[in-house]
Amino acid sequence: MRLRRASMIATLFLLTSAATASAECAWVLWESDTPQPKGKEVWTVVAAFSPKDGGKAACNKRSYDLSKRDENRMVNQLCLPDTVDPRAASR
Repeated sequence: MRLRRASMIATLFLLTSAATASAECAWVLWESDTPQPKGKEVWTVVAAFSPKDGGKAACNKRSYDLSKRDENRMVNQLCLPDTVDPRAASR
């Protein structure tokens, strides 16, 4: 339960910081499984969306579709501007 709460807080923080990003930039869907031993999350890129593909809206829709598929697995997903890398925060 603690892990889930911490993940939700981290997601809220990252989404809040990304809210100021321009709608004209590319968006990247990141995914992380349950943290590895020693508590480090390993983020990987799932997909990227250009402004002409729908940008943030397309990223959020893909994230929602994937979360429905992975209901039995704890997966964190983030849609972030292409200039933001969630791996940088954990270093």
